[in-house]
Amino acid sequence: MEQNRRSRAAARQLSLVAYLLFSGGRPRSEAEIRENLPAYREVYETSLGRNAGDEALAADALRKRLARDVAALGNVGIAVSVEPESEGRRYSLAPEDYGPAEVTLEADERAVLVGALRSLRRDFPYLGPLKLAVANLIGAASEEESPKRAAAFAAVATRDDERVASRLDALERGVLRRKRVRFDYYAMGSGETSLREVEPYALSLIDGVWYVVGRDTGRDALRQFRLSRIRGGVTFSTKRDFGDFEVPPDFERRLAGPRAPWQLGEPEATARFEVPEAVLRAERKYRFALEEVGDGREDARVVTTDYSGERQLAGWLLSLGEGVRALSPEPLVRRVREGLEKLVEAHSADAPNADAPKSRAEPPSEARS
Repeated sequence: MEQNRRSRAAARQLSLVAYLLFSGGRPRSEAEIRENLPAYREVYETSLGRNAGDEALAADALRKRLARDVAALGNVGIAVSVEPESEGRRYSLAPEDYGPAEVTLEADERAVLVGALRSLRRDFPYLGPLKLAVANLIGAASEEESPKRAAAFAAVATRDDERVASRLDALERGVLRRKRVRFDYYAMGSGETSLREVEPYALSLIDGVWYVVGRDTGRDALRQFRLSRIRGGVTFSTKRDFGDFEVPPDFERRLAGPRAPWQLGEPEATARFEVPEAVLRAERKYRFALEEVGDGREDARVVTTDYSGERQLAGWLLSLGEGVRALSPEPLVRRVREGLEKLVEAHSADAPNADAPKSRAEPPSEARS
């Protein structure tokens, strides 16, 4: 019993370390940890059941568990940074303090690692963190040879559930053997589930979530699908062993490097916006997707980014807070302005004098958040 308890604690703490390192130094809230790490979600839900659905007590139980785990990690030299916030605490690890040594893997060495991981029992207490660590090792040590092949080998890891893991296995074979696949997919925009046929070009791990990228044959366009939104299993469209399609020769160039949520498809336009310098300095997660092009007003910088998802980019700009201005193109400026108007309307509805906030919040010609 004591051994099992220690094993669960070790697995939980390792999963926390892996998740925080994978976040690239970005602080994660207790809600995000609960959502993405099953061990901590279990702590919350168990307390919720014991306390007749009292969310405050459940949140407190999760916070205490995290505090004990952070202390235990500190005792072995892993210093998790904890910052207070209005509804709990935020946790982070500086990735530069725990960077791996430079490693190069031969094909047979990668195969041994993949085979070893797949032979592990599912009840192995360190399975999740070990998969994540080895997948990152395989991907980092294989990128120079072939980014697409590295992504396929790295498909041994996921922070999603076992259903996503089984989809990864099928899609990995589809990518390597160039096999066309079919699956039912839930689209967030429309709220509908439909059958998709896809030529899978590559698997991508973005912010700890797996995606498959390829040509949607029904729409004849490049699309990116989040594996957790696939409903049911993944099947092959034909009985051929391989060669249902050829990957476009310029595909690797278009997908080189990390991407922000607004860059998951073909670039449609270049956005230009103004960001206060303090906000820009604090932005860690998507800094790689931004290019500074000049000075703005009031200690701000003019920044550009290519985008394919206007809605995602507008949402991110609104999340940055006061002082951010969308400058161009006009459709993006209009979408940000509409988002601001909805925010003002929502907050005004709760205000004692509903008309007062509206009169002060007329959006300018350039949308300001």
